Amino acid sequence: MRAAGTLRLLVAAPVEAIAAEGPQALAIEPGDVVACEAADSEGWALASVVAPVRLAGRSGCFPCDRARVAIAELRRGPEGDRLEFSRGLWEELQRPRCATKQEQLRHRVLQNRLGAARAVLCRRATAASPESGAARAAAGRAVEEAAPHAASHRAAGGQARRKR
Repeated sequence: MRAAGTLRLLVAAPVEAIAAEGPQALAIEPGDVVACEAADSEGWALASVVAPVRLAGRSGCFPCDRARVAIAELRRGPEGDRLEFSRGLWEELQRPRCATKQEQLRHRVLQNRLGAARAVLCRRATAASPESGAARAAAGRAVEEAAPHAASHRAAGGQARRKR
C-alpha cells in the first residue's frame, strides 16, 4: 500500500482456483490476494497480484463471482500504523472516483482494458465450446439439408389447404 501511495485499497481473494484462459486472464487460487483496479457490470475485474510475493506484480482479469472483495485501510495512530479490513463491494470499482481529469482518463483506460480482455476471453470460451467449430458447422449442414424438405412440405400443406 505504501508503494502504491494509497491509504485505502480494494483487495480480493479467490474462493476457488481460477485458471488463466488467455494472455489477459489472471490465474489465481485460494490464498492469493489481488489489488483490484476496476470492475465492470459484466462481472469481471482487473487486478494485480500482491501476495504471494513470488507472483506479485502479475495482472489480468478474472470473474468477480469466484472471489470475495474487501477494503484494506492503513490507519496511522500514535501507537503506529495498523491495517484494518472491512467488507467491500464490487460496485465500488464500477463507479469512477474521479476528482481530476487524470483520474477520469485512468478510469476510462482501465474500463477499456477490462472490456478488451473480457472480449478476448469470451471469444476463446465460445471457440472452445462444443457448439463451436465442427459441431456448429454440422448443425448448419443439417439445417440446410432439412430446409428444402420443410419448404416443400409447407408448400404442399399450403396448397392442400387452398384446395379445400
